[in-house]
Amino acid sequence: MSKQCLICDSPVILNRQAAVGIFLLIGLANSALKAAQNTNETRRGLIWLLGAAAGIAPAYPEALRNAERVTKAHLSRFGYVCLECGALFGSAEEKPPS
Repeated sequence: MSKQCLICDSPVILNRQAAVGIFLLIGLANSALKAAQNTNETRRGLIWLLGAAAGIAPAYPEALRNAERVTKAHLSRFGYVCLECGALFGSAEEKPPS
């Protein structure tokens, strides 16, 4: 059984774990782009791609901390947010539905 919004009955909700994953992905993509821009190679190719990939691993711990902080700031003590109406509901300790 999937969760639905308690206000607008929308099935388009985001749980806390998915929000952390999304913010983590954004943080790692940002780190990869910064690392690629710092390469001395002006051509876009394999060297640029390797520079981007090399910037991901060292940035992971900080990106994860930032993702958890952003999620905590947006969801507070709630576990879910409706992406249609913005309603916050559920407990942060609650397991997401499978």
